[in-house]
Amino acid sequence: MTVSTAVPYTLTRVGVIMTPDPTDPQEAEGVLTEAEVLGAAGYRALAFLLLREDRAEEALRATDRGIEAEHLQSVAPVDRAKLLTLRGSAFAKLQRRAEAAEAWRSALELDPGNAGAREALDAHRKAADGGAAESAP
Repeated sequence: MTVSTAVPYTLTRVGVIMTPDPTDPQEAEGVLTEAEVLGAAGYRALAFLLLREDRAEEALRATDRGIEAEHLQSVAPVDRAKLLTLRGSAFAKLQRRAEAAEAWRSALELDPGNAGAREALDAHRKAADGGAAESAP
């Protein structure tokens, strides 16, 4: 008896199955949160969406998961810097300024050209300097 191992069909990539509606953040979040494994890039995207909706605690948890995922896969320094930039933004929204500044500094160590981290850290420093100047006698 001979058993054929030939597959009677072929798979052809035709494009993206679903693109979330850019005007509906819940749709993109639903796609991301239903995935069993997101990987670092998926958690970074989820953190971005959650921050856009001012859901900083959840965004911070997404960055935690992204950092965990990075240990399982190779991630480029610029991508890790993007995740740390989002992490800093989540800390800032939660009024955890020292942790925000540390995340932004870490992002800049990995990617000195990260404009988001640079702008956030500069704004943080100006606010800290302004607060000190206002409270001085």
